[in-house]
Amino acid sequence: HAVHYVKVLMDEMFGYENLDSEIIWKRTSARSDTEGFNQIHDAILAYRASPNRFWSEVRVPYDPSYIQSHYKQRDSDGRRFRLDNLTSPNPRPNMIYEWKGYSSPAAGWRFSQETMAAMDAKGLIHYPDSKKKRLSFKRRLDDDGMPTGSIWEDISPVNSQADEGLGYPTQKPVALLERIISASCPPGGLVLDCFNGSGTTSEAAERLGRRFIGIDNGKYAIHLARKRLILLDGKPKAADKPHYEYPECDKCGNIERKEKKQKSVETYRVRPFTIENVGVYQRAEEWQDFQTNRSLYRDEMVRVFGGTPSSEQPLLHGTKGSSWVHVGPLDAPISAQQVWAIARKAAETPLKKLEILSADFDLASANRDEIKNKLGVYVTVRIIPRSAVDEVRRRIDLARAPGEVIESMAIPAFYAPLSIVLARPVVHGHNVKVTL
Repeated sequence: HAVHYVKVLMDEMFGYENLDSEIIWKRTSARSDTEGFNQIHDAILAYRASPNRFWSEVRVPYDPSYIQSHYKQRDSDGRRFRLDNLTSPNPRPNMIYEWKGYSSPAAGWRFSQETMAAMDAKGLIHYPDSKKKRLSFKRRLDDDGMPTGSIWEDISPVNSQADEGLGYPTQKPVALLERIISASCPPGGLVLDCFNGSGTTSEAAERLGRRFIGIDNGKYAIHLARKRLILLDGKPKAADKPHYEYPECDKCGNIERKEKKQKSVETYRVRPFTIENVGVYQRAEEWQDFQTNRSLYRDEMVRVFGGTPSSEQPLLHGTKGSSWVHVGPLDAPISAQQVWAIARKAAETPLKKLEILSADFDLASANRDEIKNKLGVYVTVRIIPRSAVDEVRRRIDLARAPGEVIESMAIPAFYAPLSIVLARPVVHGHNVKVTL
């Protein structure tokens, strides 16, 4: 219902003349449980920002019926081919010459003598029995396939049985986004998805070596996309280009398409990425007086964590057992630079353990091993849960009311997301070693 209105808006933004094509993606088959014509497709509008836009042709494997009708002949080595015209489409006097006893057509040959010689050396010219007949060249069936058209029927939707299915209602298959990105974004280029959803665009861009920005209003969507990227690391990398075989049935003559299985020679190594402001802006609104009463909130957060506040060091806000405690920002992730600065302060003291509490964390701050090796400080970054924020606010409100008794409550769980790392199993017979 919306594609026509979207086109009007896109025409305003990019220019009417900059519509490349409307692509029809057939995402399902016709059903018998609906009235009227079945809606079995989605529309994709492809615009260019300027006439100089990047474009890389994407090719798809041949349909078996097309091979059966067009590639009927075979070379001596068994490779299929079809004959194509060697006549120039336009009159070209400079292409009129005799080739091995065959006179050129009135409009001239399609190729120069040098190209004809190279094609002949490769066995790509078909010589008829009679000199009166026209020469043809052999267009062989190769692995590159045919150029992609504007109707896409070869990409299946994400269903409940699909391996990549995450249960996200509008999730698209990775293959769909990989095709769009491969065609329209150069290697190392930047991909923007303003409605990131489950993170399919981000994953497809990462797989293809493109940079990406994904935006979404839903906190669940951002966390899902982050998890998806983390889990991509270490997975077998798909072949750059699939290869297909087209075996023919000896009895009926039908042709089927089979993809050749290729062993993965490497794995995906996900590059560092940053999460900005995921779900922490709500906390910033509730803590409007945090900046003016910073020490009060920090001390109470240390107590809620189960520690004892301290004012000995500006970056070390308290202790818990044999560890220092630092209360980080409530409206932004803790960065790698901040973690190193806090760890350096801890390294100057007898306590060599450090617990950092923060609203979120930057993946770049996860390099605890380097900090431990260089500074001798063991760092754990823990997420401040919503329950801890509520408890700190409750305690401060009660403290402001004279005569009220502050009731003791259970300490909320501050979980450490840095423990979310890929388990890499090493198998030796019946023994499996898993390192976290």
